[in-house]
Amino acid sequence: MSWYPFDRMAELVFKPVADGYLYRAPSLWLFTRGPHFRVTEAQKAELIVCHRTMLRALFWLIVIGGALGGPLAAAGLHGHGWKMLALCGLVGLAIGYAANVWLVRKVRPMLTQLAPTDERITRGERFKRQVAVFSPRFVIAFGLLSLALTALEVLRGIYGPDGWDLIAVFGTALFGACTIYWAVLYAMKRRHAAA
Repeated sequence: MSWYPFDRMAELVFKPVADGYLYRAPSLWLFTRGPHFRVTEAQKAELIVCHRTMLRALFWLIVIGGALGGPLAAAGLHGHGWKMLALCGLVGLAIGYAANVWLVRKVRPMLTQLAPTDERITRGERFKRQVAVFSPRFVIAFGLLSLALTALEVLRGIYGPDGWDLIAVFGTALFGACTIYWAVLYAMKRRHAAA
């Protein structure tokens, strides 16, 4: 098991079925569903390497982007909350799209040998897969991180020089929603373990 926190996320595009796995391939467009295929254990192992490589690259881009881009954006766009949010959003989308295009191109040769299926992995099944795949420590760690970031944004809104500006409102809503998500995921893991 790697120390990269997102390695297990590669499992979320697979659903165990009777004779292997149902695989949701990436789509060239970020917010659309890709085709689904039935794959064997060996094919899954080959595909998961591509997904993990992409997720590791994104991990480091997030770390580097946060360490360099955040202070630069804050210094250059101080007092322009909506411009900073828009710029950060556009840069994030560009990085995400580039990583997604790389993944689509990497898995495409493997998928040409497979026939698409009408079977789908639903949102509910993806959530259940997260419950099964993520460890309790992973869920707790990200839940506490989200809670800490929510608290920092609330404190920024209350005590910061700009008060409840766009950044504080957006950050509180985003990290608050993430905190709720991780709490629900943890509760489902506990319920699943007790069953």
